[in-house]
Amino acid sequence: MKTIKLVTVLMVTVLFSNLSTAANPQKGGADNKAGVLVEKLSKDIVLTNHQKKEITEKAKVFMTDVEKVKSSTDNEEKKLTKERIGKAYNMALDSILTNEQKEQLLVKQNERKEALIKKYQTQQ
Repeated sequence: MKTIKLVTVLMVTVLFSNLSTAANPQKGGADNKAGVLVEKLSKDIVLTNHQKKEITEKAKVFMTDVEKVKSSTDNEEKKLTKERIGKAYNMALDSILTNEQKEQLLVKQNERKEALIKKYQTQQ
């Protein structure tokens, strides 16, 4: 049960850590942004061509939905909608990745957290 929660938290964290980069690429629409998400994910884990294709399709839908939310003026609505969209994307990603890949993502996330903590501690 703890592992499932950790993996879910990991997926949400990876999603939102990639969101800022994917949401603001130099040029292009949802296709380019989806490519950025898959590329960043590929740096953390080895993906098969089939997985890349599936994730790209899901990411395109995700990025299109995120773009639609940006036009909303209600910040609370934006937040809730982004959370809903993010959870749906993570569920789709969870169904595509193997357990080993999910564990690898968790390890990478923990490494990034530790690096940030060390960086912050050395700055103070």
